[in-house]
Amino acid sequence: MSTNPKISKRLLTTGLGVGALALMASRASADTSFTSFAFPATGAPTSRSMPDRLADIKNVLEFGADPTGASDSSTAFQNAINASSGNQRAIVFVPAGRYQISKTISLPMSIAITGDGQASYLQGNVNGFILDYFNTTGPNPLAQLVIEKLKITNSNATAGTGCVRLVGCINPVVRDCYVSGVIGITFYDDTSGAGSQSMLVENCDVHSYQSAGTAGTVGIWAEANSSIISCDLVGWDVAIHINGFGPHILGTRIEVCNTAILLGNTTNNDYAEAFFIGGGTTIEACLTGIYAASGSSAGVISAVHIHGTTGTPSGALSNYGIRLGPFGAATYIAVVGVLLDGSYAVNGISIGDNNSGGNHLGGLSFVSTLSPSWGMPSVACTAEFISCNNPAATFTFANLPSSPVEGMEYDITDCKANTFGAAAAGGGATHARIRYNGTNWTVMAI
Repeated sequence: MSTNPKISKRLLTTGLGVGALALMASRASADTSFTSFAFPATGAPTSRSMPDRLADIKNVLEFGADPTGASDSSTAFQNAINASSGNQRAIVFVPAGRYQISKTISLPMSIAITGDGQASYLQGNVNGFILDYFNTTGPNPLAQLVIEKLKITNSNATAGTGCVRLVGCINPVVRDCYVSGVIGITFYDDTSGAGSQSMLVENCDVHSYQSAGTAGTVGIWAEANSSIISCDLVGWDVAIHINGFGPHILGTRIEVCNTAILLGNTTNNDYAEAFFIGGGTTIEACLTGIYAASGSSAGVISAVHIHGTTGTPSGALSNYGIRLGPFGAATYIAVVGVLLDGSYAVNGISIGDNNSGGNHLGGLSFVSTLSPSWGMPSVACTAEFISCNNPAATFTFANLPSSPVEGMEYDITDCKANTFGAAAAGGGATHARIRYNGTNWTVMAI
């Protein structure tokens, strides 16, 4: 300590002055209400109050939701969502818990709902959909919805009910969810024909709540430019039903369904065009693997494994691996690099419509099929068959197209000629590869 009294007094006075200012500042801060006190986040230039920060995420518990499942949480969820739309837009958070839902929760045109994975469980018995955005006036570019990290079940068995309906929006997303109902996730309304656009369903478990194969159950019903990636679907009448232009399915597993993937429709003019199914997609124990119906065209099926077995919903043997037609011509579809194994009661691959044409089937492998591998229409369609084995697709001369186009090639089993370049005709016993040269069918190989 200094022995100079003047210095000591000056320092003491100065210190008291600084301390007083600090006390005054503390007092001023203490007098500021909690709701108005603003401060910046570390490294951020702008100060915000705590209530403003909390408003960025709306927690359903703060609106009265019951995570024990003892009481109904429908109104609490609706209020939390209503408070997160418009100018109050925010993320709705569903903490871990079991929430009883007794009525449809209507969604605004832009909302993000997120939970804590399957620990955030919405359990309902709703004559409708648990989460629902429904707009029949056409895809709204402002309607962008995200639903993620939730478990949603709807035990109501009424036809047309389900878990999630997002109709009339653009770029809706459902990911990292478990859903189970009569309908799992739909972006399409079959009554009005309204649908969404550019949707993504990713990393979802989609399991039927009803008995496996119950008529009318649909796992995912998607529309134009849809992406279904790394999902798992079990127990549906139709696991994935797709209409429109540009859909694709990648790395998805489908089991124990009547139809694994339905492109277009068997009853009206819905169609699927420019589609892609592949990326390691596997299908097992389904009555029909992939069904391209009602004008489906310009698609690719590749890097797919389809396994026929008796483990279908009815216990019967799988009927088809891939069907092109017969409800409307299926045209310009490339089936390349597909493995079909197990057993099929009807056909591994069936082309069931005389009007189907322009299809390319190559690099297909049949393993241990019990039935004829190929099902062909009465007249050979305009399709190419390249490197298809066990067995290859064959025709008789009488089945060849009545109006051939130069360059068409087929394998026939009743060729009379047995020398290269000779004119081909039916009624013989030679298996030959023949080609139409613009005038005649000629032998290319024996």
